[in-house]
Amino acid sequence: MAELADAPDLGSGPEKGVGSSPTSRIMKLLIFDFDGTLFDTSIGLTQAINELLKKQNKEPLSREQVKKIVGGGIEATLREIFKEDFKSELIEEFNEIYRKYMFEGLVVYTNVIETLKKIKEELNCKLVIYSNKSKFFIIEILRRFDIYNMFDEIITIDDGFKKPDRKPIDYLIEKYNISRENVYIIGDSCYDVETARISNVKSIFVKWGFGENCNADFVVNEPSEIYNIIISK
Repeated sequence: MAELADAPDLGSGPEKGVGSSPTSRIMKLLIFDFDGTLFDTSIGLTQAINELLKKQNKEPLSREQVKKIVGGGIEATLREIFKEDFKSELIEEFNEIYRKYMFEGLVVYTNVIETLKKIKEELNCKLVIYSNKSKFFIIEILRRFDIYNMFDEIITIDDGFKKPDRKPIDYLIEKYNISRENVYIIGDSCYDVETARISNVKSIFVKWGFGENCNADFVVNEPSEIYNIIISK
């Protein structure tokens, strides 16, 4: 499979960032969703969607309504909103509008960055983002918060994959030679849980996000709990 990541290959040796316990020395793969998992992007998304709706003479949506429909990517979101009036040109129009609003009300969830740093420094883990969001927006946001280099790979809908497609998971497992029992998909929606299920890897549902739990293997209330799950397995 062709290289999917737009993030640099950070290239860690076998001892880099590895803790002292046997569990921490086993390489693990953590695959994160983006919207509703790492960042609350709901304000900017709502503003961009509503500007697009206004241009199309349609009623605006509330922030809570937007949260419920954004997990499948912007095409799926716009198809849900516009129904039979959907046309492909709306995707590019939205993307142009969203460039203006992508940082509006944007916040990284509490303790997310601290947890990512702790995992990176103390455990032998590859950190990946797999999202149905456009890669451009993800990279810009990560750079704004100075955590772009924390991730080994960024795989998005722009690479031709959309959750729950398992091909990126298979690719990552083969590339890093990691056992499926040491792979975790972390997200806030059924898309993430379903991707884990069909990929035969573990799922971690985060309760602070946009979506609902669909029988994930683990449920966490706070980012530090992710670290605790990883070191206990």
